[in-house]
Amino acid sequence: MPGMSLSMGMEVKQEIKMTQSLKVQQLISMTILTPDGVCPKCDHKMTEDEIKAGWNEDRFDFTTCCPKCGERFFANLLLTEKGQEVGFCVYLCPDQLFQGLYDAQRGKSKRLGKVYLLENKPDLLWNMVRHFGNYEIGLKAFRKQQKN
Repeated sequence: MPGMSLSMGMEVKQEIKMTQSLKVQQLISMTILTPDGVCPKCDHKMTEDEIKAGWNEDRFDFTTCCPKCGERFFANLLLTEKGQEVGFCVYLCPDQLFQGLYDAQRGKSKRLGKVYLLENKPDLLWNMVRHFGNYEIGLKAFRKQQKN
């Protein structure tokens, strides 16, 4: 009978993983991600296009550049649920996102699951959703980029 308990244990683990994944998917679908960049030097409120234009080619420089005064600073993604701000993360350019996913993966694809990312690297998950519309498309884009 030991095989039975092992099988049942595996089923329970799979059910827990599926439940966690569904909860994360619900959270993703309920969360609004809004780019936020206010220059700390001149108080210019940047548009998303200005934030993107201010990124540079260095995937290790997480700052953007204010078009008004040239100050470099971190832009954020504001996370809002049911009309309330619940947090924020640094808004990454796609190259920085892919570098972060590569570093998180370290040869283990399970480290790129929705639940793992939300619990351990939420900035990567939220940036995937912002850039690609959802987690699945972001993961496919990352896999495609890895092959090139």
